Amino acid sequence: MRPTGSDRARPDAQILTGLYEELYDRIARYVTARTGSRDLGEDLAAEVFVRAVESIGSFRARGVPIEAWLFRIAHNLVVDHYRRSARRPAVVLDDAMQIAGSADTAAEVEQRLAMERVRQM
Repeated sequence: MRPTGSDRARPDAQILTGLYEELYDRIARYVTARTGSRDLGEDLAAEVFVRAVESIGSFRARGVPIEAWLFRIAHNLVVDHYRRSARRPAVVLDDAMQIAGSADTAAEVEQRLAMERVRQM
């Protein structure tokens, strides 16, 4: 049985591996430029290829290069990220730790002052 034109237009996992090596850095830079975060850019770039592997069976070339498909996935992930961020604001852990630390420090200061008053009695 010979593959049909649509079968030949579908990339396989081996092609995606090559595309990962070729395009990962470009996609990571694209996402980083849109999010302002290198770490997030790298995470979402990796997710692009996870999604591509999961949905490779549904890809049909139709004259569109697979690179364009991968960048569309990247774009959609950036949009999804901003939608999720808008729904629930992020808490910066450093700020939360600083606030918690200052509350502990205030309690410690009060305790020390109380101990000094007891000693002076």
